[in-house]
Amino acid sequence: MALIDGDDFLSGDIFSFQEANRIKNNFRGAAAPTGASEGMLFSDEGDDKLWHRVGISASWDEVLQETLSAGATPEFNNLILDVDPSDVSSPPTDAELEAIFPVHPNGFMGFVQDTTSGGSLWMVVYNSGWWYIEFALAV
Repeated sequence: MALIDGDDFLSGDIFSFQEANRIKNNFRGAAAPTGASEGMLFSDEGDDKLWHRVGISASWDEVLQETLSAGATPEFNNLILDVDPSDVSSPPTDAELEAIFPVHPNGFMGFVQDTTSGGSLWMVVYNSGWWYIEFALAV
């Protein structure tokens, strides 16, 4: 085994500059490192957000995380979201949506496929309350 594969250091280990750079490139601290190179990762101690040094613009880009990226507003080409199947009313109630999506900051958007009452597909958005749109199947 080797350090490159994630093995622990042992007393007396000698490692290459490549391995030392791999260690350096996974940095945790209170502020982003000043001498960062492309591809470097930085874990912010203050908010536990993870950042990636982008070579194109020589800037830091947030790595999106399920629970810590609620403040991010990403844009993706051809964004694919999952659809949560559930037995919901027509339209879904606040309680039903709270049960399906227990974590929902303002701006949260999700899809619910009704499994019993006609099979409607609902797009739901949380913004100081639940908003919804019902979709109809194309024929």
